[in-house]
Amino acid sequence: MAITASAQLQILISGDDTDTILQAALDNTSSPFKRDLVNLLVGNTTLTAPVVTGFVVTRLTILLPAGNATIVTVKGVAADTGFPIHITDWFSVGLDPSFVSLVLNVGTQINGVRVYWT
Repeated sequence: MAITASAQLQILISGDDTDTILQAALDNTSSPFKRDLVNLLVGNTTLTAPVVTGFVVTRLTILLPAGNATIVTVKGVAADTGFPIHITDWFSVGLDPSFVSLVLNVGTQINGVRVYWT
């Protein structure tokens, strides 16, 4: 069964200036759509894209649990310096079809992280 995944970014600006920004990514008409609930262990945790014949992952979205207080660093490989993401906001990135995996690094275990592959 084919799954189509759509993603949009909406930013609403208010106050001394106002603006609405709405940008849609291209639909992925061959999404494997996979959702995982993972625990990030102290140190590095590797997230690997699902491999399903005939389907392509084009987006990874990570939802950290509400109230999270631990910094999460995204890395290409374990030895990278990486970059920190917001401790409670979602993180979503468009992926090239050649994408295989990335590493999330934490100093304190985080349970119940939602990971969506689309």
